[in-house]
Amino acid sequence: MKIGSLPVSIVEAVFGLLLGAAFGVVNWLFLASSPAGWALSLAAPVGSMLLTIQRKALEESFAKERDDINATLARDLLPLRKIADYIEIGPDADYSSLNEVVRRFAAITEPEFSPVKQKIVKDATEQLRLLAINKRSSTLQTGDYYDWLFRQFGTLGNGEYVHAVSMSSDEEWNDSDLERNFLRANIDAAERGVRVERIFIVESKRIAEFLTRSPIDQHTKESEAPLIGYLVKNEEVTKYDPNLLKQIGEGFIDFNGRVGLEDRFDPSGSARGEVTMLDVDLSRMLEIYNKLIKMATPLSRTSS
Repeated sequence: MKIGSLPVSIVEAVFGLLLGAAFGVVNWLFLASSPAGWALSLAAPVGSMLLTIQRKALEESFAKERDDINATLARDLLPLRKIADYIEIGPDADYSSLNEVVRRFAAITEPEFSPVKQKIVKDATEQLRLLAINKRSSTLQTGDYYDWLFRQFGTLGNGEYVHAVSMSSDEEWNDSDLERNFLRANIDAAERGVRVERIFIVESKRIAEFLTRSPIDQHTKESEAPLIGYLVKNEEVTKYDPNLLKQIGEGFIDFNGRVGLEDRFDPSGSARGEVTMLDVDLSRMLEIYNKLIKMATPLSRTSS
């Protein structure tokens, strides 16, 4: 322990000597050098020294107790740390799904179902293993697809960005509840300071009809909505690079260059998609977006 740059023990010793000297001066000047005065002068530095020794002993005792407590905590928390290697632990962690799996598994007690339970766990474990290795999800069905998108938009904050490429299919930007909520998630993110940019690739003959859709109108430069829309004609993309449309697929959304969602639409018209954090996928999305933005024009209600 220090006071300023000096150890406390030195300060205590100097204080004891000064106090003893002060008593000696007082004794000499005012008490006619009485034996009691000289005894008091000597007791001051000696008492200071004894107090220093006692304090040091207490410090060492407290330090040992602290080290013992830390060692005990480290030993007792080791199992928790091992669990944390596999399960998220923290104030924002959600254990409800994991708890539900364990509860459901334990509730099935019939021995005839034991192989079935084990197969389910094995399949789930394999999917998690592949997700950890491949950094790419399997195809999310419609409900999971939109749930993931809503959560992802909800995590975005001021200064972040979204780069989206839409093939403007009939499955997108319709009047369904899911699509209305998706548009609302985009607008809410933009109002929080997220830069939401979307490039629409549309065939020339469909542009006029396409612009009549309310969600598309809210991407136009005339709209009060804080979304940024661009238009690229399908024919221009084909002329620029015949392979580019194949690379775009059915569209994608790039969130901050960290995670992306590639659209997949099934024959029934249901929206689906795959989440990816693969560097090669994210680099491809960025490259495609940069190519398209060079041939894009701001989306306007008068675009043709």
